[in-house]
Amino acid sequence: MTITKLLDTIHKGKASGDHVLVLSIDIKGAFDNIQHSAISSYLNNSKCQANIVNIFNNLLQNRKVILNTCEVTSDQGPKTRLPSRLLQWTRPLEFGRK
Repeated sequence: MTITKLLDTIHKGKASGDHVLVLSIDIKGAFDNIQHSAISSYLNNSKCQANIVNIFNNLLQNRKVILNTCEVTSDQGPKTRLPSRLLQWTRPLEFGRK
């Protein structure tokens, strides 16, 4: 949705006396520190609409986490880089793989 169309929708809603809610979600990096299988399982077992479940499942597919420390490098899965300060949150990773 373009910003112009969004603003038009907001103004029309306010002019007609309707309540207007705009929700913006920034999900970049939101799933880097959570086991993807746990998210998928929860969504599949929830009453969430199928199209929403599919969106999140597609976001979680083929993601790669690379963790570099001064001692070892570990990777799992294809795209996301984590700084070493997140080491404490990445226990499920397999350490020592190169």
